[in-house]
Amino acid sequence: MKSILSDPRVDKLVRLVEESTRSSQEGVKRFVEPAQGTLSRAVNRRHHIIFGRRGSGKSSLLQKAAADLTVDRRPIAYVDLEIFKRHSYPDVLISILISTLKEFEQWLRTAAVHPASKTSFWHKLFGTKPARPAYKRADVENLASDVPGRIEELRDGSACTGTTHGLLQRTVIDAGDIVPVGKETDRRWEQGEDPSMVDSDVFVYEKRTKLVIADPAERMRFAAIGLRRLARESKLSLVPVGKVIKGKPVRRQTLSIIRQVAARIIA
Repeated sequence: MKSILSDPRVDKLVRLVEESTRSSQEGVKRFVEPAQGTLSRAVNRRHHIIFGRRGSGKSSLLQKAAADLTVDRRPIAYVDLEIFKRHSYPDVLISILISTLKEFEQWLRTAAVHPASKTSFWHKLFGTKPARPAYKRADVENLASDVPGRIEELRDGSACTGTTHGLLQRTVIDAGDIVPVGKETDRRWEQGEDPSMVDSDVFVYEKRTKLVIADPAERMRFAAIGLRRLARESKLSLVPVGKVIKGKPVRRQTLSIIRQVAARIIA
């Protein structure tokens, strides 16, 4: 018995069992179906919700299903949503779509066109080879070359306009004068007589003007960038941009747009 336990093959078996406790790409070669028919149901053309306790094999089942679909040359995009848990809505939807397109592009450039004889790819990753023939490389290349452009469209990142789509640039908020706002009633009356109430200040709601003027330092930065470039990048006409550079009053929104464009150019 001692000689069996000291056999190097036992050590290798222990290591493989330990590695199999966590889902991995390598583990698909040693996948054990939890129940008969589970894998075939996971790869059929229906929506599925897979649930179970921690360590029950949910991720392993998904990894194996993705591997079998890849070997069958069926379009597949395996996206781990765990990395998006801190993303906010709606950016999380765009981020998931971008990752999906990236995975689909990888499938197009590998599994879709690699011949079954390329054992360095099929046997190394999946332990088997496909029965279906590869797709026509020219057709696949035309489709794959279009994916990066679609991804860039989703990564728009420009200032929000009527035609904006994709991940939006964060809005820059320009704070104006800070105007304190007092309550209509003072809670100190509830605590009995208070001498300080005699001298209490009443805050007046001031009317804010709709026009603003850029400060001299900003106007110098705008002038250095150039009138025409600012107009082109901001999609504004030359007239309001020229007014901003000359220190004339413009609408608050106009100045905010120019500030955002200037910040993006300088960055």
